[in-house]
Amino acid sequence: MVVIRAGSTADAAQVAAVQREGWFAAYEGIIPGEIIDRVTAPDDGARVRQSFRTRPWQRMIVAMASGANAGVIGYASFGADGRVAELYALYVRPAWWSTGTGRALMERVLARSAGNGYSAITLWVLRDNRRARRFYERAGFTPDGATNVLTGLGNVIELRYRRSLESLAEQLEGLVAMTDARQIAATYFEAWRADPVPVANWMHVEDGKIARIQVAFDARGIAGGS
Repeated sequence: MVVIRAGSTADAAQVAAVQREGWFAAYEGIIPGEIIDRVTAPDDGARVRQSFRTRPWQRMIVAMASGANAGVIGYASFGADGRVAELYALYVRPAWWSTGTGRALMERVLARSAGNGYSAITLWVLRDNRRARRFYERAGFTPDGATNVLTGLGNVIELRYRRSLESLAEQLEGLVAMTDARQIAATYFEAWRADPVPVANWMHVEDGKIARIQVAFDARGIAGGS
């Protein structure tokens, strides 16, 4: 199971590793390898931590795989300029491509952006990155005609994609609620399996399945039975 949560500076080193793997896999034959190696050179996450300090408007979410030592397997960073949101980056470890991880990250970015009232979202993608372009097009993005030349990356050309969010707010609100409910239920169930007595006070399990969850929070934000 893949869980999406907010990213933090504590994830910086793993996020940087995902980015480096993603760049080598996605941009092979598009950006020279020596440039990729230089731009993504291991730095224990220093560049990612710096982005948290210098870009306070930027938000990051990470995809975590269940299981021991699985760690961060993907991430997305996004923000906004005025009434339009922007997806700055979305990368998944190549071993997790075509597993739905990228789609889960994208759905959460769209949900957050629409839920915050933004009318549209944009992103930049390399013109020759056909795989990424297909992924974004399946997510509802289309080119809006803007282009840019990245001289520092070997003069590769990037295209700007855009999609409207105006009709998504209500639909995605329900989707996020359902997704979050599944994740909460899974977390509670794992806790019950580890220690049935305290968790059973606020989660009712019948025949190994969750039958009902009742959770309340006191003034300190501590979960308890209701």
